[in-house]
Amino acid sequence: MIFLSQTYIREASIDDCKNISEIHVKSWLETYDGIIPPSFLSKISVSERENTWVNNFKKEELSIFVAISGNDIIGFSSIAPRIYKGSHVIFLESIYLLKSFQNQGVGKELFYKALCRAKEYGYSSIFIEVLADNPTLNFYLRYSANMIEENIIKLGDENLLEYILRIDFTD
Repeated sequence: MIFLSQTYIREASIDDCKNISEIHVKSWLETYDGIIPPSFLSKISVSERENTWVNNFKKEELSIFVAISGNDIIGFSSIAPRIYKGSHVIFLESIYLLKSFQNQGVGKELFYKALCRAKEYGYSSIFIEVLADNPTLNFYLRYSANMIEENIIKLGDENLLEYILRIDFTD
């Protein structure tokens, strides 16, 4: 576990699915307002996300971490391997943190925990998908993320620019 004063990071369990789902939805609504079409955002729900997270916990290759403040989950991160352009790589699948806990080092620790796990699995880099208008893009760029691809993705009725970033690990 990583401790940040009264906040700490631990491996998530399936019992955390409801809380993770609540954070996931709230974080999307806080972060993506004005970026993702309201018609798309209005359709996301905690119950739908909870089903997704329960299924995610059945995937052995997925690693999920939660940030705890007091007795509450305030954020989470996850990584999973994928095949990308014919190579076995690992992606940061998610990192979400309640807005009231942002800019306090918690997101950095969730990210660090994910990076450490990727290194433990023997990867020398991590890939990240991020919308071009997502304010957290700068967070990744501070960690020497290289932009390796641009894609147009469709969310709702809109096409949005998405970047794929890669961060190479140094020892």
